[in-house]
Amino acid sequence: MEKRYYQNQMNKRGAIDISFNWIFVLIAGAAILTFFIAVIATQKDKAETEMAITIKTELQSIFSGASLSQNRELDIDIPSSNLEFTCDFATCTDFSTSTNPSCYSEFVIGKTGINTQLPAEIIFSPNHISGKKILTWTKPWHIPFFVTNFLFISGADSHYLFIDSGHDSTLTFFNEFPEKMNKDMISLESLETYNPKGSSTIKFIFVNFNPEEIIMPEQILSATNPEKINAINILPETKQINFYYLSENSFTLSDTITFMTESEIYAAMFSDEVDSYKCNMQKAVNRFHISSEVLNARAGQLYAYPSLTNCQIFYADYANGLRTIIENTFVYSNQAINNLAVAVPTLESANLAAQERSCPLIY
Repeated sequence: MEKRYYQNQMNKRGAIDISFNWIFVLIAGAAILTFFIAVIATQKDKAETEMAITIKTELQSIFSGASLSQNRELDIDIPSSNLEFTCDFATCTDFSTSTNPSCYSEFVIGKTGINTQLPAEIIFSPNHISGKKILTWTKPWHIPFFVTNFLFISGADSHYLFIDSGHDSTLTFFNEFPEKMNKDMISLESLETYNPKGSSTIKFIFVNFNPEEIIMPEQILSATNPEKINAINILPETKQINFYYLSENSFTLSDTITFMTESEIYAAMFSDEVDSYKCNMQKAVNRFHISSEVLNARAGQLYAYPSLTNCQIFYADYANGLRTIIENTFVYSNQAINNLAVAVPTLESANLAAQERSCPLIY
């Protein structure tokens, strides 16, 4: 009897030992697995960070080089990545408050946190670009003299859809838009059957047509996140551009801007929202202000030159428009653009008249 009892106790103890052994194996196995998962995750994060730093360096060089060339298109292959562009108009400073004005502006590479500040660089782009290809295009901003280049950036999955509503300018804008960009032109009637496959962001471009009248077809709504679908309506006759965002299945007016040149129209095409457009335009007028101050100083010297008394009227800032230009290149606004639209032709006329009278040119 005692022997059987002792044997039963030993069997129980053996069963407990086996259970503890399995528990120990499971704990040890989990610890080892956790360790290797942590190592892999660390190595993955390290590799992603190193790649992001490489991409950052390459893009900085590409953007700097591209912005120096006029009317240049580039097709650039990069490692697959997600880029987020930000430009906050509310943070912008100007020459009325700072000797070195800037805006809070940057691009961030994925979720790595690797970023590059762009306080003065003028870059119009979608907020989000993903994939293995970057497309760039530059256009000069002449008003009336060369001020700076606008750098436009897009991705292969960013879609630009020109809607032909019968205005002649639609075809003109479409033809000038870079061929390598993902662009299409369709009629209003074709919108119901159109399917923008592989699109991350979709930009609708209308000319003299109110997009609020359109109900967005389901195949377009399902192509991407609705927040990445937006539109502009260009009004050439009044020199205005309306910005729209998608609300449920239709467009809603966000804001209206006034433009002077064709370059500003294309800048609106590449901007997902009006705030980022205004932010980059503030950087542009900051440069316009510097250029105008330099020209005004030159005109002042010419005005004071004794042998040029017959040319003085061309160099007086109250007569040639430079005073108005300087006063309206502090803060970017529709009113400032309207004032510049009057002053710029005045400067052009003064410069042309100086040329006709064989006087030194203002610019």
